[in-house]
Amino acid sequence: MRPIIASVVILTLLLGLSPLLPRTAAQSMKLTLWSTLTQDERVAAMRKLIERFEKENAGTSVELVTMPWGGALDKMNAAILAGNAPDLSTVGQGWPQSLSGTGGIVPLDDVAQRLGPDKFVGTSLRVMGSLDGKVWSVPVYVTPHGFFYRKSWLAEKNVAPPKTWDEFYTAAVAMTDRKRNRYAWTIPFDIHGGKAVWAWLLSDGETIFVPKQGGGWALDFDNPRTTETYEFLKRIHLQAAPAGAPSYSQSEIEELFAKEVLGMYYETPGVLLTVKKMNPKILSDVGFFAVPPGKRRGSGQGWVGLVVYKTPRAELAKKFVEFMFRQDNLVEFTLSYPYYHFPAYQPVLTAKAYTDHVPPELLGVARGAPEILKWSAGISMWQGPNPWAGEIEAKMILPRTLAKILVNHMPVPQAVREADGELRALIQR
Repeated sequence: MRPIIASVVILTLLLGLSPLLPRTAAQSMKLTLWSTLTQDERVAAMRKLIERFEKENAGTSVELVTMPWGGALDKMNAAILAGNAPDLSTVGQGWPQSLSGTGGIVPLDDVAQRLGPDKFVGTSLRVMGSLDGKVWSVPVYVTPHGFFYRKSWLAEKNVAPPKTWDEFYTAAVAMTDRKRNRYAWTIPFDIHGGKAVWAWLLSDGETIFVPKQGGGWALDFDNPRTTETYEFLKRIHLQAAPAGAPSYSQSEIEELFAKEVLGMYYETPGVLLTVKKMNPKILSDVGFFAVPPGKRRGSGQGWVGLVVYKTPRAELAKKFVEFMFRQDNLVEFTLSYPYYHFPAYQPVLTAKAYTDHVPPELLGVARGAPEILKWSAGISMWQGPNPWAGEIEAKMILPRTLAKILVNHMPVPQAVREADGELRALIQR
């Protein structure tokens, strides 16, 4: 090798440059995507997207790593702290706000602007994906939450679908017949349980946080509204839930509904898929109603978005996000799991390629979803996004409080005070 060329090679290696390498090698880059969407259909749809992206971006590869929702936020925080974060990941409600406080994810205002911020449904972008005037996550889908119930079980008792808290209690007790192994309802006592508790809190006018004059947030949890809500949930569970309810996960509750042990299920339309697989003969007997209002209308909602981490490949990761949001790509991904994926992006919601392929049993929920989403919000975010919502969900503060009441026989006011202490410690860190 000539001395001059050798010097250039050494200099370029020292500077981290690669002008003498072939163009394709210089541009080769590997993205890592962490996904909490672990069902086979969702994994297959994501892999198909990745294959298309790799084909369109020669020299680029994407490694897909799947993980369950439980503990995922802690893993993301730990990865940021250790300096080995992925390039992008799916996140649940409140997680973008929590992660933004670590400094480990990048704002996506430029991505949102190119996609069209006004094209996102309801609060899915401006509240659920944002904090302090910045967009931290682009929402892939939302899910309207409500009660799926056995129409014949209520008809047997001449009880109408409930429209108030008192009517809900009456319906739950009427449905329950322990001799026939029939029960009305329970929350899941896992990470998903917080959404159900939050729905009842919100419908009783409890928002957990209230804005302070001059900016910032004040905790408002240990109050008569919260106590009233937990007293109501305690009464329902003692009168109309199976004895082992505090040990059930969301998937187990879905199966109990499909097996005709539970007469009601609260959360996403995903339960219809479980029914379709396990006990399709009862599908036509499943109805739907929104959370009965207490002092106001209120509901939880499902929400999943994408965040991009602060790595050397952040711009390429943003490119993947925009690629996923191309209409054909996002329509196909949405339809891969339609019982959970309600479009957060208006161009998909109204696309004929989407509306023509929605399963017929979902049409009623789909029609009512935009209305439900008007008075629903992610946990603690009714007044706007805050940086603690994700940890409130991930630490399961709301369902654990009910578990203390039911399992440890803790008086409701004491359990609420303890939860208030947990929340206060969280916001004062």
